[in-house]
Amino acid sequence: MRIAERLCAVCLLLLLGACYGSNARYAGPGCLAYLYPSTAGFAPMPVRGGTSEFAPEWQERVVAVRVIYGTFRLYSERDYHGFIGDYQAPSEMYLTPSKKIGSVLCTSPEPPPPPPQPGT
Repeated sequence: MRIAERLCAVCLLLLLGACYGSNARYAGPGCLAYLYPSTAGFAPMPVRGGTSEFAPEWQERVVAVRVIYGTFRLYSERDYHGFIGDYQAPSEMYLTPSKKIGSVLCTSPEPPPPPPQPGT
């Protein structure tokens, strides 16, 4: 009988959680960019917000950056040194063989969508 009671309690909690949801609200697209490697077999790496350092393998393999949401600042060195440029969505940037990506930072997130208007 104890197992059935526990199962009912878990189901009730799940049901109430689905009905009430969480207090977290959708804040908009924010920041999203994809780094594309030159090596086959590596999937594009999503970046949401930024990273102060990439693994050495990625520094040498990134050949393109596609900004989906927000504005990203690209750097050639880790810890946000060696400014390359700012790129606002939607944009793509192709790197020359002499360039490498050391760090990436979202400087301006995409704003949230406007709230729905009553009666629409």
